[in-house]
Amino acid sequence: MRWRSIDARARRVICVIVFVAFSCVALIAQTAGVSQLRLMNRSGLIVAPSLQLPAAPISAAVADLNGDGNPDMVVTIQGSGNVTVLLGDGKGAFASGLSFPAGQQPGNVILADVNGDGRIDIVVTDRAAGAVQVLAGRGDGTFGAATAFPAIANPVAITAANISGKGKIDLVVAASTGIALLLNDGAGHFRGPSNFMLTS
Repeated sequence: MRWRSIDARARRVICVIVFVAFSCVALIAQTAGVSQLRLMNRSGLIVAPSLQLPAAPISAAVADLNGDGNPDMVVTIQGSGNVTVLLGDGKGAFASGLSFPAGQQPGNVILADVNGDGRIDIVVTDRAAGAVQVLAGRGDGTFGAATAFPAIANPVAITAANISGKGKIDLVVAASTGIALLLNDGAGHFRGPSNFMLTS
């Protein structure tokens, strides 16, 4: 999910994520340069303590990262070079974030089991490197070192799908100049890319 800013007087809402299981909405609100994660119910009331984030967030994705059945969140932070993992407690609150290096300029993030081990992995675009970074999940909310796979210059978006029809999670990475297709070998290694450039 890419966050789009909506100015609201002194407070700026950076992102909205819906948690269907909780009938709540998680949002990032920024006030005086400070970003906070807040969980609100349908009436607009905050139902869990706000969690301050270290800086301006760029993108977020949600999945159960530690196998406890509760939704967790991964956030990319502008200028940090890291992804931040926020573990949910099942009551709408999140623990303080754990950071994992994710290349030079992590941007758009998705969560999927790309290596077929039953654990959720982090896949994030790296704009500066023209690549995607893959962090293998350990199943406990922590992740291994990032592995870079070349994609396309200045990637701005990413999605995952079974493009090859072989039951493996492949990646499609978009940039202003075109898209890159990265095929998964089933172990979380991506070959290619096959680039399709846009023409005017």
